[in-house]
Amino acid sequence: MVSNADGLAETQMQAIAREMNHSETAFMLSPTSSGHEVWVPFFTPTTEVPSCGHATIAAHYVRAAEMGLPSCRVVQRIGAGILPVEIVCEDDDYRVVMTQGAIGIPEDPVTGNANGPLGAYLVQHRLVPNDGRRFAFKGQQGEAIGRLGTVEVAVDIAEGRPRAVQVGGRAVTVFKSEITL
Repeated sequence: MVSNADGLAETQMQAIAREMNHSETAFMLSPTSSGHEVWVPFFTPTTEVPSCGHATIAAHYVRAAEMGLPSCRVVQRIGAGILPVEIVCEDDDYRVVMTQGAIGIPEDPVTGNANGPLGAYLVQHRLVPNDGRRFAFKGQQGEAIGRLGTVEVAVDIAEGRPRAVQVGGRAVTVFKSEITL
């Protein structure tokens, strides 16, 4: 995640993403209108993508930590549209929860963009017990690549059907000074 990225051209953001060589790099920019508080474009090493769950969680985690934010709701602009993000301050740390847009963006199966729709599917087809208002579960991912992570999924239910899906989790940060080659 690149904080305070105002002034960078798309070509510069693409070059930074290529240099970082992560699956996606998020850039935190000032809003472009009054309809959102931050603008977060995501770049892979080769192209810009409209959405990235794990980069959203990481970007807002870093922003909250840098700014010392209390629990709050942030409205972000991403390539896929305008979406809210909840910053939850708990246990002297942050938990970040993003509300997903209407779910159609393909991404590999170990992300919030896969686990969120799984929750909706399980509720829609009555495959899991629930209290009729909310179903929640935690999915683990990354074991095969040595980067174990947990995604928290919550499905709000109305009239037996999924009404809204939220995914979230905690971020792990590594600073350049902590990396040994």
